[in-house]
Parts: sequence; C-alpha cells; structure tokens
Amino acid sequence: MAQDPSEIREEIAQTRAELAATVQALGEKADVKGRIKSSAAETIDRVQDKTRDLREHLTEAAPDGAKQSLATVIQKAAERPAPLWVGVGFVTGLLIGRQLGRAA
Repeated sequence: MAQDPSEIREEIAQTRAELAATVQALGEKADVKGRIKSSAAETIDRVQDKTRDLREHLTEAAPDGAKQSLATVIQKAAERPAPLWVGVGFVTGLLIGRQLGRAA
C-alpha cells in the first residue's frame, strides 16, 4: 500500500479538481435568487411574445369600426398587463365552473 509521493500528489490534485467542480455545481444549484430571476425573465419574454402575437391576430381579425376600440384595449393592456390577466383568469374560472356544474 505504500505509494510514491508523486502518486499521492497527483491523486490529491485530481481530488481537488473534482471537489472544485462539485462545489461549483452545488453553488449554481443553491443560487435560488439567480434561478428565479432567470425563470422570471423567460416567462416575461414568453408573455410578451404571446401578447404581440395576439395583438397582431386581433388587429387583423377586427372589423374597421372595432379597430380603434381594440387599439385602445391593446394599449391599456400593454401599459398594465396585470388587470388583463386577472380578467382572463376570472373569465376562465367562470367557464370552468360552468362546465363542471353541467357535468355534475
């Protein structure tokens, strides 16, 4: 079992490198704040893309008289999206409740 000092040094260096990689991986996993920020940024990007797509679709589908009203709604939703999403959630809840009531 006696090892050459150079073999021991090499084994120590390898173990240190493995330990450093493990510590770095654990540090990245433990960075909850950074992971949340990244996830939030991705979600915001997805919502903005969906909003842009919906805006384009609604603008194309609306009759000429409704386009001005639609433009106003879209502008307000872009300025303050939270009330829009609350409204969408409320309407979705009503529809789901209505469907569940019919199923019973």
